[in-house]
Amino acid sequence: MLRWVFLIAWTMHGLGHVAGVLGAFLGPRASGFKTENPWVLPGNALVTGAIGKLWSVFWLASVALIVASSWGLFQDAEWWRQVALYGSIASLIAILPWVRTVVSGALAGAAFSAGVIVMLTIPLDGLLRLIER
Repeated sequence: MLRWVFLIAWTMHGLGHVAGVLGAFLGPRASGFKTENPWVLPGNALVTGAIGKLWSVFWLASVALIVASSWGLFQDAEWWRQVALYGSIASLIAILPWVRTVVSGALAGAAFSAGVIVMLTIPLDGLLRLIER
């Protein structure tokens, strides 16, 4: 049961990163982003500006890696953990500079990614066994 809950939540989390791309290219109507707010790094980069559009590579990488890792878990592949770790890292890289602009649900997604990183890097074998069953 926990496996399916995690698998569905993880897949939906990965697909949710499409909002970052939509925010960069289509603006707030498509994504809910507060496009008037700049990122937290130095400079006044906006998500709809050139840097935001370039940053969408991280959003797309998150989608690809997280969905691929979900597929790997579904198939009981050994590699799903490593791909999930990379996807979680890409997810955090994608969102953290834009915390002023994203919807509040995205911050919950960042916490989910951070939790997956903890789960995969600290030996929580009991929890992982429950998910992989």
